Amino acid sequence: MKNLQLRKQDEVELEAEGTFMKKYDDYLEKIVAAVFGTIGIAAILINLHFKEWQGWPNWLDAIKDIAGLIVVLIVFLMTSKLFNRNQIHNFVEVFETKLIKWIEQNEHLVCLHEGAVLNEELSSQNQESVETNRRQSKYDKRSCMMLKEHSNVVTGRKTAKNADYGEKAVFVYLPSKDENGTIRKEFEFRFNSTTFKRQPLFQNGTDLKEITSLFLNKIEKKFKTSEFPIELHQKSKDAITVTFSRVAETEENAQRLVDVIEFVKTMVLALA
Repeated sequence: MKNLQLRKQDEVELEAEGTFMKKYDDYLEKIVAAVFGTIGIAAILINLHFKEWQGWPNWLDAIKDIAGLIVVLIVFLMTSKLFNRNQIHNFVEVFETKLIKWIEQNEHLVCLHEGAVLNEELSSQNQESVETNRRQSKYDKRSCMMLKEHSNVVTGRKTAKNADYGEKAVFVYLPSKDENGTIRKEFEFRFNSTTFKRQPLFQNGTDLKEITSLFLNKIEKKFKTSEFPIELHQKSKDAITVTFSRVAETEENAQRLVDVIEFVKTMVLALA
């Protein structure tokens, strides 16, 4: 319950921050347009002054120049709005908000592991300390864990969150911070041989490294495009890193990253 309340608070803060940044961008565009528009018109009038304000041709040239400048400013504002319309701030957090919703929809298979927050019951006497610790370690090796017994999806005997730790294994490591405190725009899939041991494919000599490689190729073929340039790397025999630093930070692409995770979940269940 406490974790849910904290997540809801994060969503409210994220929405408020996004609204503020959007208004800031709008104000900045208007300020830039106003400043350069004023400079442009002043330059046109100064040029007309040097021509001693004489002659209809000079006045017509000035009017033409001012009209041209206004058109340029309008195009600039419209282009800026079109470019920024689909951009979102705090892309990693938007992606994670969508991922948490996906986890909740698959609660009989996966759950969120929030590191230090798992022990918050031990520190209930100092909730402020717990919340501070949570925010400081927000991007510290958090993960989405998956139940090893996948039949629970059908039986629904328990939620993954309420299962014992030994009944689960890491499925996805969420974005974490590097040594400089910068958020890495990547997440990492993890696999284990126990998951696939009952499969003829595995029993006939196909090892975990080959299965991981097959998964990588499937992800790349289905999702990687020039419009969605994710980078895939087989980090080890049991891990695939998905980097999204070059992906346009839009709501649609945040959902696409969740779709990648859903796709891999389906492949894991198919081979389990």
